[in-house]
Amino acid sequence: MATAYIDGSRFWYNVSGDKGTPVILIMGFATRGNAWDIQIKGLEHEHQVMWYDHRGIGESELPKPVFGMKDMARDVVGLMDEKQWGAAHIVGISMGGMVAQEMALQYGHRVRSLSLLATTAGGKRGNIAVVPGVPKLASCFLGSAQSRIRAFKRTLFPDSFIATKDDQWFRSLLRRDFNGHPSMVDLVAQGNACRAHDTADRLHRLRGLPTLVVCPEQDVIIHPSESRRLARLIPGAHLLKFPDAGHGVNWQHADALNAALLRHFDAADARLAA
Repeated sequence: MATAYIDGSRFWYNVSGDKGTPVILIMGFATRGNAWDIQIKGLEHEHQVMWYDHRGIGESELPKPVFGMKDMARDVVGLMDEKQWGAAHIVGISMGGMVAQEMALQYGHRVRSLSLLATTAGGKRGNIAVVPGVPKLASCFLGSAQSRIRAFKRTLFPDSFIATKDDQWFRSLLRRDFNGHPSMVDLVAQGNACRAHDTADRLHRLRGLPTLVVCPEQDVIIHPSESRRLARLIPGAHLLKFPDAGHGVNWQHADALNAALLRHFDAADARLAA
């Protein structure tokens, strides 16, 4: 566990692994960086892996109550500067994927590869797909323990997967990964940042950047058509579909996702070394 100060505000982060090229994992809406646990364990043997708490979540301070994806992208760059990493593989899920897009657009020279999981390019079309899902996600953090577990299961996983796990599996995941204690100010600020997100008209600038787009086709938070749109908007992007996965694809198909990420990183590193 480590602490960095970015523009005077405290951010919590951690790094695991001591070899290979750096990887930064950017978590989604109101969720602590620890939620990447299965990916960390799957990637750390070949890469230096960083994860962190978003501003206002977990151990990280909230610098101001109004911010956007560009601010959150600067947070990532600040953490890279703290570790003196010139460039890294950037992986983002859901809201974290929005941050990752903005980072690639603003700081392309700091990005070795881009991986976008269960996310959207935003804009008017993206908002139609995303806004109904924000209250569903917020319900995972608010209310009684029983209502939170019901919301967690309903919003992140399809019924077919829920049937394969007992309630204790979901409860342990909720306690471990959704314990960032976001305030209503945090939830509103992140929700507003998601609604304002719009990269669609700029994504063509990412031509040449190795990009993996992961599409969970049973997602009820961000419609899978948004992943397909992302793959079309980023020239040369590779679309990886998980037909039976929900928004929690990083838990539901952890091994397959980790393997895909490692292949993606290896190909990008080989290309840069050529």
